[in-house]
Parts: sequence; structure tokens; C-alpha cells
Amino acid sequence: MKNFKIIYRDRNLIAIDKLPGVSAHECGEELSKFLTLTYQKKVSNNFFVSVLAPLDPAASGIQVFGLNTEIIRELEKAWLTNRIKREFLALLKGDLAENEQLQFPLKDKQGNEQAALTNLEPIKNFGMTTLAKVMSKPDFRHQARRQLSRRHYYVIGDRKFGQKAWNDLFELQFNLKRIFLHASYMKLDLKSYNRSLELHCALPTELETV
Repeated sequence: MKNFKIIYRDRNLIAIDKLPGVSAHECGEELSKFLTLTYQKKVSNNFFVSVLAPLDPAASGIQVFGLNTEIIRELEKAWLTNRIKREFLALLKGDLAENEQLQFPLKDKQGNEQAALTNLEPIKNFGMTTLAKVMSKPDFRHQARRQLSRRHYYVIGDRKFGQKAWNDLFELQFNLKRIFLHASYMKLDLKSYNRSLELHCALPTELETV
């Protein structure tokens, strides 16, 4: 596939490793075409390809799609609870010495405030930057990037909410032309499964080498 590779698949759902710069919905369309070719049937008559909590188009990593109405309903309900957990790896400007919680509302396009929570866990500190786990709920579009920017923990490579000087520095030194934000882990505790489903997705080469 052009924009992703499949990392997990069963009769209920598919998880992909999404490339940066492409939307989850574009991947869904490509996935529908893949299923059509694979089964030589019309997807609209046999599959529902519905995206769960779309990743930020600029980010890479794990993106889950439901394949039937029952699992789609369960995924949507579970996403609002602690039964689904998604972790990002991000390289942040600044010294994040300990776990930190960012909890303050953000305004949507209509100017209405939305509750937003982002948890940070440092993994490795490099002095001026920190590799951290980032976990957001409800994880709407740009939520983590906006909250991090408000607290001056700019994501390296973020050309929309980040800091230009640092982005330029990392592009010059490491040829980093994208945001350092990658969905690396996801855990799903679903009632329709008799076990926890854990998904892992390693950092892509262009981030691993920074």
C-alpha cells in the first residue's frame, strides 16, 4: 500500500502504520480498495471501513479501523473510557524532568471550549530536548500539539504550532522534514475479545536516527 502498511488484522478490525502527511480518511479509502481487490467483492456490501480517533495527518503510526457495525460501536464507546489507550512518542523542546499533566480547555472552530487532557512521561532527556510519551483524551485534531505549544513544550518539526528556529535546526542537522510525533503503542480492552489487544509500531527510520 502507498500510504501505510498493515500491522494487525482480524475479522473485526485492521490496524495500520500510517505515513506522515496523509490523513486517516485517505488511508481508509485506500484500505477499502485493497479489501475490494483482495475479496473481489464490493466493500460497501461486505465491509464497513470506519476510522477510530483519526491521527493527526502530520503524525505517523498506529491507526485503527473497524470492519463491521458491531465493532465500530464498541470502539467508539470504549474510546471515551480507559479501555482504549494510545501512546505517542514525541521529541519536545525543553527539559521535562517528571510526569506532567496538561488539563485545560481548547476552543474549536466555532469558538466553543472543549475539555482536553494530555499526559506527558519523559523517556530520555537530552538537556535542551526531551523524548517523551504523550497521551491525550479525547485526542481531537491537533489537541496534543496545541496543549504542548501553550506550555512551551514545542514538538520538534511542528511547523504549525512549533518553533521555527528549532525546526530549522533539526532539519539542517538531521534532515528532519516532518514532525517528531509517532503513535507507537495502543492497547484495546474490548468486550468482544477475550484478551487485551496490544499493538506496537516502531519509530520510522527518519525519527530513529535523530
